Amino acid sequence: GGGGIGGDAAGYALAVAPPGQAAVAAVSALGGTGGSGGDGGTATITNRGTVRTSGEAAFGLQAQSTGGGGGDGGGATAVGNALSLHRNVTLTSAIGGGPQLKPLLDKDGRIQLDEFGAVKLEPPIDNKDQGGGNGGRVTVVNRGRVETGGALATGILAQSVGGGGGNGGSATTLGGAGFSYDKTIDSLLQKLPLADNAAVSMTVGGRGGRGG
Repeated sequence: GGGGIGGDAAGYALAVAPPGQAAVAAVSALGGTGGSGGDGGTATITNRGTVRTSGEAAFGLQAQSTGGGGGDGGGATAVGNALSLHRNVTLTSAIGGGPQLKPLLDKDGRIQLDEFGAVKLEPPIDNKDQGGGNGGRVTVVNRGRVETGGALATGILAQSVGGGGGNGGSATTLGGAGFSYDKTIDSLLQKLPLADNAAVSMTVGGRGGRGG
C-alpha cells in the first residue's frame, strides 16, 4: 500500500512587552514526514492450457507487481509578531515534511551558521524510508498456448513497477516586526546588526521521497 501523508504543522507566537522592555517572539513549525510505500509482492503465473482473447487491448496473461507510492510530507506554517515601545525581534521558522534535514553542529553541539547568518543544514544520509516501495519478483511460465485476436492486444505481460516518491511538504513563514519608539537596546541585541525592528524568517520546503 501507499505511505501515509505526514501531518501538517502550524505555530503562532505573539509577544507584547511593557514600555522599556524588548519583545521577542519565536515560533517554529515542522511538518510530519510521509510514510514509505510498501513493496510489491511476488507475482507468478504458470499456464499449461490455451488462452484466447478477441477484444481490443486485451491481455492473454498478465502478471504485475507494483510497489506503493511514498506518502506526501506535511505542510508547515509559522507566524510570529512582536509588539513593544522599546525593541521588537521576531523569529519564525517552518520546515515542510519530507526526508529530514538536520542542522549541522560544531564539536560543542552548537548549530553552525554560514557567512550570511543562515543555519547550515545537513541532508539525510539515507532517505529511502520516505520513498516509494520496490516492485516485487514477477515470473510467467507458459507451457501452453496464448492467442489474441483483437487490435493492440498483448499475449503475455510481466511487469514489476516501483512506487513513486512522495511530494515534499510546503513551508510558509510570516514575521511581523510591530513598532518601536525607543532606540536603546539591551546588551544582547547590541551585538547584532539590527535596526529598530527586526523580523527573521526561515522557510525550508520538504524534499520529495525517492521512487522505488
